[in-house]
Amino acid sequence: MQGQYLTNLRNSLGIAMMWVLPPFLYFLKQFIGNSNGFVTTALFYTIGLLLMFNRRTLRIAYKPNWILTFFGASFFCISILYFFLYNSDMSSFILEFINLFLVLVFFLLLLRIDNKVQDHLIGIIFLASLMINILLIYSIATNPEFTIGMRATVQYKSKTNSDFSGNPYVYSKNGFIGFIISYLLINKGTYFNENSFKRVFCHINLWLSIIVIIITQTRATILALALTFIPIFLIITPIKKNLFKFKKISFVFYGIIFFVLRYIDAKFNVINTMVNYYNNYSNLIQKAILTGAKLGKVSDKDDSAMGRVRNIEFFFRQFEFYPHNFIFGNGYRFRYMDIPFLEVFMNFGILGILLFITIHILIFYYSIRSFYSNHIFQNFIALLYLHTFVSSFTTGRPTDFPYWIFLFILFRFLNVEASQKPMDVIKTL
Repeated sequence: MQGQYLTNLRNSLGIAMMWVLPPFLYFLKQFIGNSNGFVTTALFYTIGLLLMFNRRTLRIAYKPNWILTFFGASFFCISILYFFLYNSDMSSFILEFINLFLVLVFFLLLLRIDNKVQDHLIGIIFLASLMINILLIYSIATNPEFTIGMRATVQYKSKTNSDFSGNPYVYSKNGFIGFIISYLLINKGTYFNENSFKRVFCHINLWLSIIVIIITQTRATILALALTFIPIFLIITPIKKNLFKFKKISFVFYGIIFFVLRYIDAKFNVINTMVNYYNNYSNLIQKAILTGAKLGKVSDKDDSAMGRVRNIEFFFRQFEFYPHNFIFGNGYRFRYMDIPFLEVFMNFGILGILLFITIHILIFYYSIRSFYSNHIFQNFIALLYLHTFVSSFTTGRPTDFPYWIFLFILFRFLNVEASQKPMDVIKTL
């Protein structure tokens, strides 16, 4: 039993390295310089996959969410087919090949990992989010080039002295992850067996996560966070029964925080700084909404939103003058739309967009079912999907490495409880 426990723990750490720990790579690059960035990234993911290996016979695999897996595998196969036969961006062929190979191996390994890793992943995800939040704040606090009001991220230089910058989006998403997992651990179940010391760290991470979300200034995360309050307060932890089950240690913690915050605010004017961040961010959101809603026909335009407006205009021009191209699509990575749903239609045509829409409808359905689960991990991935759902309309690519990784997590675990038994799925080996 102890051997199986250690195997599950090792496998769950491997999953975390592929899924929630990649933002840690930016800190590594900051430390060693970006000139070895590719080697560092490759080594990091290789270690993650190696940790996911186990000695289970190849005849045994764990049953995923079969319906999601069927439609997800169909979309993945179309992506592979287009990648080899109808590729519109051959300049990134090698990198994309490596990414697709890694995510395929990742999913095959997931099928051979015990469902009970869900129990281990809860703690690992919490610790990973806390570590990354702390490292981000430390990074910007020790960065002489960072000024208040900038979007918080990790900035690093290569050995050639060229400036590089991390991506604030990944830290914003980590803040979202930290908020969800911390809230669930505070308000649901006895994962920490009511350990007061551990609960304090949950409260610390919850507020650190909110701070990170604010200072990274990522609009998709703010919108996703607002959406999560609906299932949280209506289904997962009904507001009348479960809103922050305060223990005595919680009152002590917030009492100490109050006096410490007053002291720090007197020294560094922290509260006013956070208010300014909020006001600035609120103005950005309003400007982006107006820019998008009026398709750029406003005097004060948001540059980021205007990029999507131009992509939407390009989409409709293509649809008007070349409608036949949308039957089979324009090819793998034809154009970066920054709106995944439009990019799928643009790249993969009618079949691709129908599969993509079906996948998200099914994930949404199973997420609602998982909101009612008693298992924190099921609640967590269902809530985290809301971030992916918002991002599918606002940012990123549908064939990006992180996008595939989380989709495969959902195919494998969404609505699949930790108590489910394995089954023989490869009887011919």
